[in-house]
Amino acid sequence: MFLICTIDWSSILSWDSVTGSLLYALAMILFVLGFLGCALPYPGHLVLLGGCVAWAFAREAPMPGWGIWTPLVLLALLGSFTDNLMAMVGARRFGSSSAAILCSGLGMIIGGILFFPIGLLLGPFLGALVCELVYARKTMQASVKSGLGALIGAILGIMAKFAVGGVMLGIFFCS
Repeated sequence: MFLICTIDWSSILSWDSVTGSLLYALAMILFVLGFLGCALPYPGHLVLLGGCVAWAFAREAPMPGWGIWTPLVLLALLGSFTDNLMAMVGARRFGSSSAAILCSGLGMIIGGILFFPIGLLLGPFLGALVCELVYARKTMQASVKSGLGALIGAILGIMAKFAVGGVMLGIFFCS
């Protein structure tokens, strides 16, 4: 009982320590949600950026300067569109029509939202395949080739999103 009475509760429960702890907890939650967003169809890199902001406010060190925030913001914007861009580039490299490239990007978004996780992979494939068959009136073989290009691009895009997220955290924590 004497030990409890001798603890300086004002320093433990001060506004700064409670706020800092809450901000650190928020930052950790945002980091986890941000990395989940690298595979889920929401802008995970912007969530990671929010985690960096919360962490920066929580620590008692000086705030990072523009030399840190500028690349983080640019990477967050780039990373948010990487998977869709890679699916479209993959489809283009395998000879897709312009309409199939657009359909592969739409397929990734719609498939990811409605049928996660398999929709993230099948969406671009089916989007490019169906668009090539119906709109471009290509053969089944050419349409499947286009869909495979979109699928390969989508997989590489998801891997690139994780890499961009890791680079973002590396820049933030190593500065």
